[in-house]
Amino acid sequence: ELGIDPLDVEQLLAIVEAQVGGPPGAAVVVRMARPLPEGKILGPLWDRTNEDKLDGKTYRKGAGPMDPSIYRADDRTLLVATDDLLRKVLANHAAPKEGKMTAVLGRIAEPPDALAVVLVEPIRPLVAMPLAMMPLPPPFEDVKKIPELLTSVGVKANVTGDFGFSLSLRATNDAAAQQLEKIID
Repeated sequence: ELGIDPLDVEQLLAIVEAQVGGPPGAAVVVRMARPLPEGKILGPLWDRTNEDKLDGKTYRKGAGPMDPSIYRADDRTLLVATDDLLRKVLANHAAPKEGKMTAVLGRIAEPPDALAVVLVEPIRPLVAMPLAMMPLPPPFEDVKKIPELLTSVGVKANVTGDFGFSLSLRATNDAAAQQLEKIID
């Protein structure tokens, strides 16, 4: 029903863009090992899109603002994203801008099998406010400070070859790292 074989997925990238005061944007970039089939793909999702043009190229635009659009970048690359985020991803691909996520990803010498990175700064208000209102026992009260101390959280996993898993927290500065270490301990 999807029109693509999940076992043919070579790379998968998920992007979520937090927006204060609005729903998040989401995108999935899928790179296939073989060319994508022509015509209808992704079953029911296709039915919630309409043919449209973007930068002179035909694509499937989501029927509503939160319905994902379907864009074939080339014969093996598929983007499924909310339309606003799709346009941002394509614009950045055409004229890349150095950003915080690029800097974080640039420090990774060898990509693992699975990687998740969360930049804390853009979501800090979304996390800090509910956390501040949460009643915590006195020994855990300092947990409420964690969003202010972090710039990013990363999770890496290797499931092929040398199995391994790691969680890394990047603090805003040395003092924040010491404070974070004290909270965790």
